[in-house]
Amino acid sequence: MNTTSGEKTESHSATGYKGLLRIPTIWIMMFALFNSAMSTSFVNPAMAGHLESFHLSPPVLGLLFLLSGAFYSVTAPLNGMLVDRFKCHLGGMMVAPAAIIISLSLNGPSPFLPLTKSLPLVIISQIIFGAGLSTLQIPTYRNTLEAAEKAGFEDGTATYGLISGLFEAVYSFGAFVGPTAGGLIQQHFGFAWTVTVISAFHLCFLMMFSVFYIYKKCKRKEEDINA
Repeated sequence: MNTTSGEKTESHSATGYKGLLRIPTIWIMMFALFNSAMSTSFVNPAMAGHLESFHLSPPVLGLLFLLSGAFYSVTAPLNGMLVDRFKCHLGGMMVAPAAIIISLSLNGPSPFLPLTKSLPLVIISQIIFGAGLSTLQIPTYRNTLEAAEKAGFEDGTATYGLISGLFEAVYSFGAFVGPTAGGLIQQHFGFAWTVTVISAFHLCFLMMFSVFYIYKKCKRKEEDINA
């Protein structure tokens, strides 16, 4: 009786967080979520200081702050529909980091670009930033759930709870690192260099995910041939 109970406990722990963290896809999705939280938690508070030089009125300043959130809200349901209908969750996650890199580079603007800081650039960057974030965040849950199911996890509330808990932890960690590390970098090197560093994280994810995407495509073709 005791032996059976012990076996059940061991089996449960193997399919809990330990089992989830053994799946490579999960780590890639967590990196995407971390980058998303880090970017948002740094850019949103830092924008106030970044926009000071434009001497904008409070209503205009408020509208600029709303831009990224508004476009996130508009594009999130659209991205959800596209992912659900066309199964384009992998392709979308290749476009998203590229869009975020462009938006952050324009917002700085990045020292590597021959651009000067201007209000139109900030507006364009905020729009792209909001749309890019929703395109990055929406498919992560779907990808994680599919990876968990392929690894043997049941399609049920227990698995949903595990993934949700993991996502909350990773997002909170990114939301902590963003303003903390970002604030330190900004203090010593300025806003433009800080968003460039954050862009580098998204570039790392883009390269990592591109390799993952190509691997998945090749594996799927191989499975189709064998079938």
